[in-house]
Amino acid sequence: MLLSNYEGVYLGDAKYAPLWDALNRRSAIVFIHPGHPLIPRLADVPGPLVDYPFDTTRNAVQMVFSAVLDKYPNVKIILAHAGGFVPYAALRFCELQPALDPEGPTTEQLLAKFKLFYWDTALSSGPDAFPSFLAFADHQRIFLAATSPTPPRRSRRNSPRSSTPSPVSPTNRRPPSTTATPRGS
Repeated sequence: MLLSNYEGVYLGDAKYAPLWDALNRRSAIVFIHPGHPLIPRLADVPGPLVDYPFDTTRNAVQMVFSAVLDKYPNVKIILAHAGGFVPYAALRFCELQPALDPEGPTTEQLLAKFKLFYWDTALSSGPDAFPSFLAFADHQRIFLAATSPTPPRRSRRNSPRSSTPSPVSPTNRRPPSTTATPRGS
């Protein structure tokens, strides 16, 4: 498990190239959980409500735009909590970036990169959010997951792990390996 940032440095930064290279050689499965973004907290708004999904999103965007998924294709990257805001804002990112960098990837190429992530479903509940997530994500890259420490019961009642039937089939509950430990470890 990695956090989305360490002291404000996100995982798409060139500083982490040796780490990604080692993980790529091992065909590792990497679960990325949001960290604390180095931004001021809003008064009366706990970080897990808005800042953590933002941090997951910020990290994923940097990873796509800095070509981490291209450079290290053997690493399977799982984004916690249905990827934060990624499924809902990816089109915005992918349409605006080519206007800012006309020599870079196209909208379609960037969108395809975002779809290479794997997704867990912890705390990705709600009658509006989950259908939107399912419309974006490749269903073969979604699996049921729980967060730790376990959130309060009331925040889990609409979670895919609840008694509500899940649209994710039992065969899609795990990443495409039988173990979460990198090979060769």
